[in-house]
Amino acid sequence: MDTESPATGLVAVHDEVVGPAAHGQRVVLELGDVVLEGLGEGVVVRGVAFLGQKQAFMYRLLPVLIENMGGAYPELNAQKELITKVIKEEEESFLRTLETGIRLLDKTMADAKAAGKTEISGKDAF
Repeated sequence: MDTESPATGLVAVHDEVVGPAAHGQRVVLELGDVVLEGLGEGVVVRGVAFLGQKQAFMYRLLPVLIENMGGAYPELNAQKELITKVIKEEEESFLRTLETGIRLLDKTMADAKAAGKTEISGKDAF
């Protein structure tokens, strides 16, 4: 019996496309609120890591999102340059943090292996 029906494939494609799009929409709308309130610090865009990206990209999706959501959220149009700048900077910062963390974890794992260990402590992992 074939368990892979066209509906299953459609759901999988829907999840792959709509999930990241919805995440991007949520980030922009939340960031729009944050920026407008003057609290733009600390917004971390985790979609970059989730999608395995090596470069910032979510900020490039903003024109389409703002075009589609700007009628309902006019503050997006009013603040689009600032929102784009903040999202791009946060993505780039997150990627640097992720790269540093991976490099440190790789070194810790290599050191443990060289010492004949098969495990690392939680403290060393974080």
